[in-house]
Amino acid sequence: DLRTYSEVLKKVLLSVIDGVKVAFVVKEWEESSTSYIAHFIMSRVNADVVVVCKEGSLSIRSNELNIRELAVRLGGGGHPKAAGAPFKLPLLHKLLLRIGLKKYVLKYCAKVVTEAIRSVGITG
Repeated sequence: DLRTYSEVLKKVLLSVIDGVKVAFVVKEWEESSTSYIAHFIMSRVNADVVVVCKEGSLSIRSNELNIRELAVRLGGGGHPKAAGAPFKLPLLHKLLLRIGLKKYVLKYCAKVVTEAIRSVGITG
């Protein structure tokens, strides 16, 4: 697991959106829990929010902020600190993901979530 976690850290995209530090990562591992990875990233990069993107869904985690309304805005729901939403990739991004060009999917995910954060905000 430590090797997986170390590799994941290398692929994190950090962004500050309206004063909130958000870490984005594309999930490409099946053997580790999304929640464990999200909390590991949160602690290692000191992020307020972690968004784990994969084809079909987003997992959103925070220790301090209420991210439920963000998930609702994205068509999902959940708890104030752990939520999720469906995540439909355009055909081009699906193809890019399948051939291993995950950075484009990561940027698309960040764009979609950034727009939602700016729309609804995130509160403590």
